[in-house]
Amino acid sequence: QFRVLDKLKCYPLQAEIKLINDELVVPIGVNQGLKRGIVGFVSDNKDVIMSEWIVLTVRSSDENSSVIEPLNPLNKKENIKGKVIKFLN
Repeated sequence: QFRVLDKLKCYPLQAEIKLINDELVVPIGVNQGLKRGIVGFVSDNKDVIMSEWIVLTVRSSDENSSVIEPLNPLNKKENIKGKVIKFLN
């Protein structure tokens, strides 16, 4: 039996990153399966090349949004905003 929810579980969570009050925020939270410590990445290139990744982690999460931060503090928030992050399942 085909179930839509089973199919959706296979897709990675992804969202556009916004810079709000000097914090990187995504409109995905606990209700969508995102919680503290989950890792995600962004890349400038559609053909994601590992050397171009920026790795981020979820610092805090509420019902429908999360605050994320880069693992490498040299990655500037201004350079990350507007990019699409894909979270690892």
